[in-house]
Amino acid sequence: MPNLDTIAVQDWLRALHPGHVPPDWPPPIRAIEEPTVHAQALVDLGGDLDQLASRADGSLHARLADPATLDELRTLLCQLGAARLLALMHFLAENAEPGSVPLPAVLSRAETAEALALRSALRALSRRFTLQRMFSLERLSALRTAIADANKEAFQ
Repeated sequence: MPNLDTIAVQDWLRALHPGHVPPDWPPPIRAIEEPTVHAQALVDLGGDLDQLASRADGSLHARLADPATLDELRTLLCQLGAARLLALMHFLAENAEPGSVPLPAVLSRAETAEALALRSALRALSRRFTLQRMFSLERLSALRTAIADANKEAFQ
């Protein structure tokens, strides 16, 4: 990872969130990602990030510690659809340097228009995930069982 091919990121998003993408999310693929030249550049970016992450010399972290590189990455991320945005954020979080602030947090905390757009997209995505976790059938079933057990104990 990250394979940033259009089909690969759409499959990744479908595996993460089966069914329709909620309306408050960014679209899975934005128009700017569609042209062949942009799609290939994004695939190349994924390959480059993967190569940097696989090197033992900390190349990925050194490269992403540069403020200019972070600004460029932030500008790119805020223009991506949900599929590539989430895939990249997942990759960056998974490849964080131990003990460091997670890169998605670093990217979204600046006070720029790009960071604001990124925070907005991530907020919409995380809100949906949180609601799904809170009201999942498994969680509601466990809650119902816990309440039934508590009632049995209270009335014995």
